[in-house]
Amino acid sequence: MIKREGKWKFLRIKQELPDKKFKILLESSSDSILIHDMKGRVMEANHIACELFGYTRSKMIGKQIKDLRTNIHLIEFGQQIEKLKQTGYFTFEMDSLRRDGTVTPQEINNMLIEYEGETAVLSIGRDISERRRTEKALRDSERKYRMLFEEFPGGIAQFDKYGTIIVCNENFVNFTGSGENEKLIFNLWSPPEEKKEEEKNITCLPEVPIHCDIKYISSLENESIPGEITYKPLISENSRFNGGIILVEDLTEVKRLEIVRLQQSEALKKIIDSIPTPVFCKDKNGIYVACNRAFKTFVGLEKRDILGKSLYDFAPIEIAEKYHSMDKSLLKQGENKVYESSLKFADGSIHQVILNKFVFNGLIEEDSVLIGIMIDITERKQAEEKMLQAKMAAEAANRAKTTFIVNMSHELRTPLNAVIGFSDLLLSETFGPLNEKQKRYTENISNSGNRLLDVINNVLDISKLDLGNVELYYEKVDMPRVIEEIWRVLSPFSTEKNISIEYNIEQGLKTIIADKVKFKQILYNILNNAIKFSPEGGKVNIAAKVQEDMIEISVKDDGIGIPEADYERVFQPFVQIDESISKKYGGIGLGLALVKKFVELHGGKVWVKASSGKGSTFTFRLPKTPENKIKEKEVITPPHILYNPEIEKKEEKDRTEIKEKVI
Repeated sequence: MIKREGKWKFLRIKQELPDKKFKILLESSSDSILIHDMKGRVMEANHIACELFGYTRSKMIGKQIKDLRTNIHLIEFGQQIEKLKQTGYFTFEMDSLRRDGTVTPQEINNMLIEYEGETAVLSIGRDISERRRTEKALRDSERKYRMLFEEFPGGIAQFDKYGTIIVCNENFVNFTGSGENEKLIFNLWSPPEEKKEEEKNITCLPEVPIHCDIKYISSLENESIPGEITYKPLISENSRFNGGIILVEDLTEVKRLEIVRLQQSEALKKIIDSIPTPVFCKDKNGIYVACNRAFKTFVGLEKRDILGKSLYDFAPIEIAEKYHSMDKSLLKQGENKVYESSLKFADGSIHQVILNKFVFNGLIEEDSVLIGIMIDITERKQAEEKMLQAKMAAEAANRAKTTFIVNMSHELRTPLNAVIGFSDLLLSETFGPLNEKQKRYTENISNSGNRLLDVINNVLDISKLDLGNVELYYEKVDMPRVIEEIWRVLSPFSTEKNISIEYNIEQGLKTIIADKVKFKQILYNILNNAIKFSPEGGKVNIAAKVQEDMIEISVKDDGIGIPEADYERVFQPFVQIDESISKKYGGIGLGLALVKKFVELHGGKVWVKASSGKGSTFTFRLPKTPENKIKEKEVITPPHILYNPEIEKKEEKDRTEIKEKVI
């Protein structure tokens, strides 16, 4: 349209342009073009507009602008039309929604025209997606820059060639007291307090980069702050100076930490010096860089004669070569090493020491050092030697005692077997009848002999166990049958005290692989104890069951019980919990000790649970099928003079025959 004499004259498009040229112009445009009337009805559209809104041209013609999925509301459209009537031209941005769901941002240029004899609006839409992306990238970049600028831990400022601050962050203001649009109030080379009063406002701006420490930076609060300055001038393409950028770092915390580290270092030196054992420190070349007072005494030199030297400077060549190469290797590999050695101190004395050497890594590999700590164990070694000698002497005495007991047991059993055998022979009345008095006396002889034989056998067994002369002979053992046999043997004693014996064997539990003689002795000793310590009219329960790959057998009584503190002591040889009990019930305290040793020989475990006055439950477990059932227990044979295998075999045979006869 053209303005004439203060009035707007509308551009008549179709009358001034032929149809063919108009269509070519319309379709050749890279922008979307719509022509609509003043009520928003589409009168014309090019292919870009049709593609944008997802309609064909025939369907676009006659549609309302508000139906084209734009974000223009009816009220806004009316406002735009009014503005067009007043100015004839109007530009705005909007988002157009395509039929595929995507959104295309557009810049819309509207102008009033005359089209087909009526007033219309020419609406040209330009895709501004790329511009939006560019603007967003610029905003993001600016935001990141602003964030880095403001969050920079130190102070940062840009200034012009006259020293006026163009922009700065808050930290810069806090450090220097200078803000935007102000002159720099400090010189880059010297602290403020070193300048004269009349020079305080003079700013010297060098045209070369600077990086230096400044002792103090004057703050707004007139405080003195140690800092570090990095300065870079800004030089234009034509080599003209245009100002610069300053970075200021507050070193208050750094200086404080330096003081703390210095104090800690001094304290550490004092602590190391106070350590009574020698401590040293070597670098990668084997040179001593630190040592304590004890190491100085060990070497017999002053620190000035040690530090900066190697082991070659004050040790024999063979020792120096050995340890110098070892220490360098440890540092190179970054390894630790702990070992014992015999060293000669400066006073000539030989000491046994433990050397603990480890690598202390620095910030870089070159800073790594080897720290060595020498612990004098001479006295400990001497004490260990004395203890070893005492142990050997005690073991020798114990062996002599055990051998004496074994030999005495053999000597006692031979006449005792005769006493028992002849008394049993008299009781059988093979050589004539006995009167009641004679029979009673003979029974007393036989019973006492058997009790004494049991004691001797137990003493002999425990002694042989101490000497390591016990072997296990594994075989299949019929569990129910063995329990019944033991029950029959002990039934006279249980009947005498009116004690009932009950047993419960898990169904399917038939056999166990074990040493039959030792297994019988384990059961016999536990059951004998249960009957012995149960009251008149008491009850004893025997239970056997399978627990995984173990056979578990427990014997429960309602006897005098055992305090919990004595659970372990009852299995020790010659131990009686209470001497009064020993006098009342008899025994020398070997039964349970033998039980424990025989069970452990089988690879099992035995324990007790009880309470004083409320009965006890002894439980033991044996492997159902021992892994080492073919391999016999290792035998530690004493000197021949202390042990005669032939005698032992004969006595074992005699003892087995007697027990089987009784059973």
